[in-house]
Amino acid sequence: MTKTINSLLDIAEQVDAFFIDMFGVLWDGKAFYPEALNICQQLIQKHKKIYVLTNTTMLKEDFEKNYRQFGLLPKVHYTDVVTSGDILKFELEQHALMDKITNSKHSLYYLIGLPADKILHSILKRQTDDISKASVVYLGAPQKVKDGQNITLKSIRSFIPELKKALQYQLPAICANPDYFAMIHQRKYVTQGSLAIWYEKHGGKVYWIGKPYRQIYDFALQMVQVGPRRCAVVGDTIRTDILGGKNAGMNTVLITGHGITHNRMAQGETLEQIAKQEKALPDFLLSILQ
Repeated sequence: MTKTINSLLDIAEQVDAFFIDMFGVLWDGKAFYPEALNICQQLIQKHKKIYVLTNTTMLKEDFEKNYRQFGLLPKVHYTDVVTSGDILKFELEQHALMDKITNSKHSLYYLIGLPADKILHSILKRQTDDISKASVVYLGAPQKVKDGQNITLKSIRSFIPELKKALQYQLPAICANPDYFAMIHQRKYVTQGSLAIWYEKHGGKVYWIGKPYRQIYDFALQMVQVGPRRCAVVGDTIRTDILGGKNAGMNTVLITGHGITHNRMAQGETLEQIAKQEKALPDFLLSILQ
């Protein structure tokens, strides 16, 4: 049964480690929510562990450098960071993921969207601009570059011709950000997961890295060294945060005052409808992270 709480402090006695989503929970796309930083600092002072658990393809060191300038401070607001980009880099370099997918150490990949160079550093020389020579597709950010700036988009329409070509060649795809959408304030834009779900629905094979898939939770639990029942996942999306957290055996807290679920409810869906569609019900509801 889902319970409404007023603050993470309400469940702090039963939780040793919080895995908190970034976009729509801590960060609105341009700035941090002040209440969110405040509660993280309070929990750190109470000797709780705070892990930022995010589907960004940005690597940890870049994430920390980028967001420190906006006021997110290690050891003050969080204990550590786990990104889906880190997980993919680990899988590529330590488990030879691309070699396993293609059954070859010399296979080439074709990029759709914008790259994350540091993730792909170990296999950059294996990129091809000729899709007919590729053995796998890497799904980058579905964005365009204009005047040197990355421009977010409302749909993946402009990428569908490339996706159809990949389907024709029966290429498996790698997606390191399973989110379908992200929010900047109240504006929604597509992310890598929208490319991946289109590809999968049209018959393509997709290798998913990140929430809600188990490897990112297993990685996080190994870092924290706390049992899952003493952990809580906090996020704004039932499909990734809540479903993934529940599958990993953790407590789950859904943020409803802003972010993806808030946007869906503002469009007329009920929480019950969303939960039924995504096959997961949160343990706790919290309007904003505080």
